[in-house]
Amino acid sequence: MRAFVIREIGRTEVMEKPVPTPGPEEAIVKTTAALICTSDVHTVKGALPVPNDRTLGHESVGVIHSLGSAVTGFTEGQRVAVNAVTPCYRCSYCQRGFTSQCGGPLGGYMCTVQMDGNMAEYFAVPAAQANLTPIPDALIDAQAVYTCRRSRCLNWRPAGLVQTSRMSAPSATTWCTRSSAAPSSHVRRGR
Repeated sequence: MRAFVIREIGRTEVMEKPVPTPGPEEAIVKTTAALICTSDVHTVKGALPVPNDRTLGHESVGVIHSLGSAVTGFTEGQRVAVNAVTPCYRCSYCQRGFTSQCGGPLGGYMCTVQMDGNMAEYFAVPAAQANLTPIPDALIDAQAVYTCRRSRCLNWRPAGLVQTSRMSAPSATTWCTRSSAAPSSHVRRGR
């Protein structure tokens, strides 16, 4: 598969990599739309330490290609958005509502920093049960991808985890259904 990588500080290119295989709690998603984030630009400039040839990106939508054995509630071929921050939702940081600090400072920012990102034909989603969000049929991928940037997808927490004052519950109103507005106005933030 093709992947957009940082070859070294200041240098990027598209290179061939193998299609990842999912671990028990992961999903492999075929990318259909992705955004470049400022943190990707900072990473290429050397602000965040990553190994050479790391795939960039952490804001995308796509179609589930394969699922790990422990992932339920999703099906192969289903359209999904993936959170820009992909925490475990189990550690003490996550349980206290600090999901971007999952396991320690910036720990929830896994794609690119701790593992290959999603600017590739296929990418792995850690803790997939918590970090995949189905895309409503009314939205096209170019609209849905903006939710990954503006509201961390649906700003939801997985069922069964402790609700804290810093975590917002799922909201069906997070997805905007007006198709005539500009993409940036398609996102309505949850509480």
